[in-house]
Amino acid sequence: MSGNQTIKVTSLIVIMIMLFYLLNIHPKSVSILQLWKNRTLFNDTRQCRIILRERSGRLGNRLFMFASAYGLSLKHSCHLYIDSDIIEELQTSFEMNLTNLLSKSQLNNFTSITKIENHCSYIPDVLHSLNNSYSIELSGFWQVHKYFLDYMEQIKQQLRFKQSILDRVKNFLEKNINKNISTTVGIHIRRGDFLLVRRVSSDNYIFNAMSHFQIKYRSVIFIIVSDDKEYCRKTFGQKKNVLVTPDSFTAADDLATLTRCKHTILTAGTFGWWGAFLSHNRLGDVLTDSKPDHTPLDANCRQDDYFPPWFKFLNNTNSNILSNNEQYTTTVVIAYFPLSKSKYNKGQYQLWLENLLGFCQSPIIIYTSIEYQPILQQFRRNNSLRTHFIVEYNSSLEMPPIKKLVPIFEQQYLTDPERAYHSVELYAVWCAKSFILNRSVELNPFQTKYFLYIDAGAFRSSNYRFERWPYEPSIHSILANNRLLLGMISPLSRQFCPLSYTVNKGPIRHDLIEGGLIGGTSDVIHWWTSMFYETINNYISKNFFIGKDQCLMNAIALTYPHRINMMISFRTSCGNIWFAFGPLLANQAEKQKLAFSITCQHQNLSEVVIPFENICNDSRNII
Repeated sequence: MSGNQTIKVTSLIVIMIMLFYLLNIHPKSVSILQLWKNRTLFNDTRQCRIILRERSGRLGNRLFMFASAYGLSLKHSCHLYIDSDIIEELQTSFEMNLTNLLSKSQLNNFTSITKIENHCSYIPDVLHSLNNSYSIELSGFWQVHKYFLDYMEQIKQQLRFKQSILDRVKNFLEKNINKNISTTVGIHIRRGDFLLVRRVSSDNYIFNAMSHFQIKYRSVIFIIVSDDKEYCRKTFGQKKNVLVTPDSFTAADDLATLTRCKHTILTAGTFGWWGAFLSHNRLGDVLTDSKPDHTPLDANCRQDDYFPPWFKFLNNTNSNILSNNEQYTTTVVIAYFPLSKSKYNKGQYQLWLENLLGFCQSPIIIYTSIEYQPILQQFRRNNSLRTHFIVEYNSSLEMPPIKKLVPIFEQQYLTDPERAYHSVELYAVWCAKSFILNRSVELNPFQTKYFLYIDAGAFRSSNYRFERWPYEPSIHSILANNRLLLGMISPLSRQFCPLSYTVNKGPIRHDLIEGGLIGGTSDVIHWWTSMFYETINNYISKNFFIGKDQCLMNAIALTYPHRINMMISFRTSCGNIWFAFGPLLANQAEKQKLAFSITCQHQNLSEVVIPFENICNDSRNII
């Protein structure tokens, strides 16, 4: 035997001895070899099988199960078995074209099947984690995008909606959405059984998410799909830029609707997740607040397993907005709906609005129409992150508490002694103020403690261009005691002292309290709003005049003086008594810079803002 042959034989003997040693002497090495053997078998493309027979939950859960099974079969080149009932169910909605599936008879030949139950945990190498089972059955929910994200396009190809569904959705959208609307945002709101066993996303989260899109985009319409459409219409349907899909829509119709929106707001449940994942606009924003369930079942769920990387968390998205607003405790609220009959033209109002919107750095909520939003948006271009537009109404006449009052306004206008200057539209503007302020409190997009409604035309001079307005130390000293702030433009008639008035005596038709300033905490604003509309209903029953808000405010303030802090504007030297609150709530440095009088600059607020129950104690306040 030659030297080379001897070396080869010797090497072969050594290898055989080593294998024998591994297999018979060291038990731990057996598992290592077995793992190596398993990997070899798994790399054989026809040895592994993925099985899906379980039908858990609703459509969103079904899609997660299907996508995970399909994705795993593609990733590991495994045979795929999907129960015919699942396929038939999905094929009622989607144009699926699955080929080379295992048949049921083939599946029956396999006796060793390992069932893996998984909710939302990611097992990086789920196949290789098994020992001797090459047939894996998925059980549970498998709500992890990492099992199929690499095969996103193949999955979307399988989940193409049937043309009849797309046609139905297209007709609905074309019929209800103005062509001038540039941005559509889909919202899925799951309630139903979640009200009993899981967390539903809060209305506040939804409103805040809507605010994000209204701030970011100029013209937005929100399209809501839900298993509780009646609730959605009641809660969100009053907004002019909100659509709720018809009751006749199936779950597939609703899901297809979400995929046709440019952006998505996610709430609890997997349905909205799939609306965003299957969206035809891959570059759209997808907002969510958190992992949507928060039950013990979710204890091991990781957000980055459930949410793909392009999904964004609202709290992160809004972090810049909120951090920019941390120094502010007050939200300013205004409404601008041009009237067909007005003392001043639109151009004049826009100049006044620019004095406020172009300079004031405080958070501002603006109620206006879609038509005028771009103009006001331009004024706020340097403070866009502290601006929230409400464009669901074209006028105050459309606001919920006002609609039912219009016939009464029309009737009372005929006998209004000031009808030469008034109008039904103007009545609506006046009587909508409390609703507007209260609605702003409920939304609170800037998470402030105080709210201040002022008339849109209040800043009527170029020396009203305040930046730090309202001045935070001043507003806190006035509103912190949970009283409503109102303004008084003339002394109180002596006949009302001592204060013993009741609203049942009727409205007080004097220019006493101005209607252009209402402020306070959320609690006192809720109280005021309730009292204001309660008084309106009371006066309607007594045939009292309700059109002029000042008359109602006079009566309520005199009835509940202990709930009011009154700004005595007529005792100041800060210009027009109707709008003196502007400089009064500004800081001294800005008043000096803007050339207000020395007296106004040094005006002590404690002298002109008093508890209203003390109004009769000072002779300067009565006449």
